[in-house]
Amino acid sequence: MKIIYLICLIFLLYFSFQVQTIREANTPKTKVFLLGVFHFENPGLDLAKTKNTDVFSTKSQREIQEIVDIIAKTKPQKVFMEGRANYQPKMDSLYKVYCNNGLPKGQSEDIQIGFRLMKKLNLNKAYYVDEDGDFPSDSLMKTWELSNQKAYLDEFMRVIKSFETKANEEIDAGMSIKQRLYGINTSDIRRVDLGLYSSKAVLKAGKKGNFIGADLASEWYKRNIRIYSNILRELDGEETCIFVMFGASHQSILAHLFALHPEDFELIDVGAFLK
Repeated sequence: MKIIYLICLIFLLYFSFQVQTIREANTPKTKVFLLGVFHFENPGLDLAKTKNTDVFSTKSQREIQEIVDIIAKTKPQKVFMEGRANYQPKMDSLYKVYCNNGLPKGQSEDIQIGFRLMKKLNLNKAYYVDEDGDFPSDSLMKTWELSNQKAYLDEFMRVIKSFETKANEEIDAGMSIKQRLYGINTSDIRRVDLGLYSSKAVLKAGKKGNFIGADLASEWYKRNIRIYSNILRELDGEETCIFVMFGASHQSILAHLFALHPEDFELIDVGAFLK
């Protein structure tokens, strides 16, 4: 009798799997154009201090328009950007001004890429889905110093400095905005960027029982999972494509979360579009 029950259970599980596979194959997926960006209007709040890009030069404006035209080919029906929910009313108002040919000097990527894309596609709003997080980076550095772990501090700052130096060299060399965006949206750069949070230097900070590094890393994951949750709440399942634009450091976790659900989402190869 137990063997019969076991056979029935295996059959049901197999049948359920087959039904799910068929459903996934027949259910339209939402394509996700996930673009990581450097901040066009850099407020200097990040650890890596990079130079600002002159987005108003003729060269930059031509490059930005090319990027927008590339994204527009995927025909996203919704645009998601980096900004908290309480940012929404202000940006909605600014977008109305923008659509009436105002706001000519808006420097941020929200305006230069996001608004320009939305206007081109006749979209009436963007969705601001960012969340705050508690990142005790000062406490982490102090812990390294008090725990005689200066080597870890030096290692961490060396990685930060390498990001900063590379970005500034690209700006000084006149590298196009498209080339720079391609560079920060590769899988290798995403891995290195995210790997910093789970590095030995961060997770071994302090003595046994001190989890300042682990707590900082988990806060970063939590913030991005909340962002992903906010995006999901704005989807009705009818979207064939969406555009998500955040600072490049967010992209690894967001890409991972979308990729975990291939029955619903298909990540667009951004590199192939920007190459």
